[in-house]
This record gives sequence, structure tokens and C-alpha cells, in this order.
Amino acid sequence: ALAALALAPTLTPTIAPVSPGAPLLLALAIGLLPWVRFDGLLPAAIFLGVGFWTWRESPRARRWLLAGALLAALVPLGHRLLQGAWLPATIAAKALHGGEASLAGAGTVALEFARATAGMSAYWLIAPSVHLLLVPLAIWGAYRWCCVLAKDAATLTTLLWSFSHSAVFIFAGRAYATNFPWYFVPPLLGLGLLAAHGVAPMLERITVRAPRAAAVLPALLALVVGLAALPSLKSGFARVRESFTAHRERAYAAAAIWLGRSGPAASVASNEIGTLAWYSPPGTEIVDLFGLARRPAERSLGWLELVRRRRPEAVVTRMDFRYRRELEAELAGEYLWARLGALDVGLRADRAAHYARFQEELPRIYFEVQPGARPSPRPELPD
Repeated sequence: ALAALALAPTLTPTIAPVSPGAPLLLALAIGLLPWVRFDGLLPAAIFLGVGFWTWRESPRARRWLLAGALLAALVPLGHRLLQGAWLPATIAAKALHGGEASLAGAGTVALEFARATAGMSAYWLIAPSVHLLLVPLAIWGAYRWCCVLAKDAATLTTLLWSFSHSAVFIFAGRAYATNFPWYFVPPLLGLGLLAAHGVAPMLERITVRAPRAAAVLPALLALVVGLAALPSLKSGFARVRESFTAHRERAYAAAAIWLGRSGPAASVASNEIGTLAWYSPPGTEIVDLFGLARRPAERSLGWLELVRRRRPEAVVTRMDFRYRRELEAELAGEYLWARLGALDVGLRADRAAHYARFQEELPRIYFEVQPGARPSPRPELPD
């Protein structure tokens, strides 16, 4: 989706000549974005509006844009015909189960957008980097673009997408979005483009004095900025990779293997089901608390009601999620809990004594498991 957005400059004669093929390229971007991700409908709609304005006197170009719009419209239409709903089940589930909308949630999301725009994130980048220097350049670039430069369609399209994308998540009011750092990337495109407008006068002065530098100066500047950002990015990615493997993949894998070997558990519930399902033995029923992979009749149920109905043998969730707290409040005594790394493992009370006999196996499995590898066959454990 981000690569397709790079076609925005085809709208602008000042950046790329408007050739006969430009409307076709933009129509392809409009049509293909929703097929990459469903939320690509937002930039596709912005492309369509700006394209119609740019080529308002070209019937041929507008026909191409309409063709792209029809290709994009096939995505929600296909969901309606095949699944009976205009939205994909994943988006509907996130809207239903992603927490209550609130002013506090909107403020949390807005703060995360601000932090991400400044090169930081509560989730993965926690130390300032050279990216922070782009902010004053972007402010100066915004002034130049608004008050000095011609309003080119490429910048307009990118900024419209950046602001509208941010507004959708902020007004949704669900702080759960902060668990997904990729939601906060689109505004960085607008920031980078405005920073380019801000630094342009300095580069123009250099190229006037050294015309031969014009071809390599932008690439050289990008390389310098990239190298300056590398230390903080490298440490941030290493921290997240280590945390992700230890707190999610390895812990969930160990819990699934332990429940499969010492039970085996007939059913396991979680809000993060991928690793559990991968490592659980065949026949284990996975109960999706978050709602992305449920039976059709259960998609509208709250997760607590789902637990009441299905009574899974085990509930596995990260300790910083709300599931254990709410289960203990609503179903006191129904589940007994153990801690595995960053996970809480809840065992149904009538089965907890059985699993307690094998609890010493948990640490060994945790350190032996290889995340991503196929689980080994289930060994026989003593009765």
C-alpha cells in the first residue's frame, strides 16, 4: 500500500510530467490498494478525489479513474457476497472486541501518533533519534508549502492521507490500537515530505554553486540521515525482537506444548491464537477470545460470555492484558492461575490438580522450545 502511494507524484506536472499513462497508473493504484489491505480504501478514495480534480477537463482520464474505483469497490462487494458483511471479519471483530471507545482512549492514540511522528513510540522506539530533527524541518516545510510554494497534488494527497488516517484512529477512541505500531506509520510519510520541502532551499543553494552535485545530493542526504538513525533503530529493533520472541512466541509455544503433553487439553482459549494453534496437538479446540476466528454464531458474543458457554480447559494470555483480571472478577474460582514468563495460564478448577502434577515440566519446555520450528511428537509422560 505504501509503495502504491508513491504513484501520487504522477498527479503533479511540477514533479513528473503528466503523460498519457499517468491516469492509468493512478487508476491502478486506486484499484489495487484495497486488495493489499482493506483500509487501503481510505487512500484510494483520496486518490480518486484529487485525481478527478486534477484531470477535471479530461474525460479520458476520468474514465480511467472510474475504472480504478470499480476495481476497488469489488473488495467490499466481494466480502458482502461471500461473507454476508461489507467489512472483513477481522475488522468487524476488532471494532466489536477492541475495547470500549472513550475520550481517554482517543487521547492515548493521539499521543502515540504524536510520539511516532517525533520518531518515538511507546511500543518499540523508546529513545530519541535523529528522526526528531525532521520535526522542525517539517514545520518550516509546512509554512513554505502553505504560504510560498504552489500547492502540488502530490503533497496534498500524502498530507490528506496522513491526517485522515490519524483522525480515523483517534476518533475511534480505542487505546487497543497502540499495540500495533504499524498503524502509526502513514503520518511519517507526510512528515518526511514536509521535511523535504523544508530542506529544499538549502539543497538548492548547494546545487547552484555545484551543479554536478544535483544528481547525488538527495541520495547522499538520505544516506547520512539513515546512518545517523541506525544506532537507535538497531537497539530498538533488537529490544523488540528479543521481547517478541521471549514474551510471545516462546511463552505461547511452551504453554501449548505443556498443555498438549500433560493433558492433552481439550480446548484452549486466548486472545492471541496463532502460536497456540501451531503448537497444540491435533484435535485441540482453540477458542478465540478476541473474535477474529470464531464460529459465525459466536462472533457477536463478548469474550466473557464465550468463556461461560464454552468453558475452555485453559485460558492463556499475556499478563499485561485485561483477561485474567476480568475473569477473576466475573468467574471467581473457576480458573486457577500459573505464571509462565509474561503469560498467565488459567487452568479450569476441575482440571487444575491434574496439571499441577506436571508443573515442573513448564520451565524445561520453555527453554527447550525453538520458536517457528515444527513441534516435536508428543512424548509419553508418567501417569
